[in-house]
Amino acid sequence: MFATSCLFSALILASAFAWQTIIRRRIDCRPILEWNEEPRATWRSIPEMLVVYVALLWPVSHLFVLSLSPPIPSPITLDAVARGAAVNFCLILAAIGILASSHRPLAEFGMSFRQLSVQARVALFGFCAAVLPMAVSMLATLPLRGRETQHSLLKLLTEQPDVTTIGIIAMTAVISAPLWEELMFRVVLQGWLTSMFTPKLAIPIVAALFSFIHGWQNGLALLPLALILGYVFHRRHSYLSVVMIHALFNATMLTAQLLNPQIP
Repeated sequence: MFATSCLFSALILASAFAWQTIIRRRIDCRPILEWNEEPRATWRSIPEMLVVYVALLWPVSHLFVLSLSPPIPSPITLDAVARGAAVNFCLILAAIGILASSHRPLAEFGMSFRQLSVQARVALFGFCAAVLPMAVSMLATLPLRGRETQHSLLKLLTEQPDVTTIGIIAMTAVISAPLWEELMFRVVLQGWLTSMFTPKLAIPIVAALFSFIHGWQNGLALLPLALILGYVFHRRHSYLSVVMIHALFNATMLTAQLLNPQIP
């Protein structure tokens, strides 16, 4: 418990510094994040719309299934987790390949390896900024969440805290899931919606979809993170930045679970 307290204290302190910077920039009438001037995809070609269709079908069908009846807890195996991660990697490669076939540079979809240090700094700043609002939202929704609503990966980690389990779950939660979810939600859905509507409409719609596919109780807690991910992607148009923010958040949750298995 002491190690967990030290971890969250350090994160909250870092978040306070990030918010001090945000407030100072707003007082000075400066943007929180500089605008990325690189061209952006218009989401009009057939390959682009095919990926949009898949990106819409996945969360909408998931939400539909959740709405039919209360979710019934079911055990998850390590093999299923590993297979799911492998499928995610294949889908990521397929989606990127389809987008590349539209004959647009991948940088127009936010996928660029230029200025990696800048993208990493933006990710660290975004993650730190997310800590305080996430702490508030998670505490506020604590009465709604319990062991029965806990993510299946965290349950498995608590039940089998061996090296193999930790490695496979870490690969899934810190690499596979952020790459897949940020590609679908921020790059594709937010990119597509922003090409038709204002960011003030597109960002919350995608944030709500992202949050509530995790169940409404956990979804309420995840909304601040989802909104920050949407804002960062809108301003910086960096797939790598939002993937790193997402990965840092998941890594923090996994570390907290290992340090204190009683955390719901």
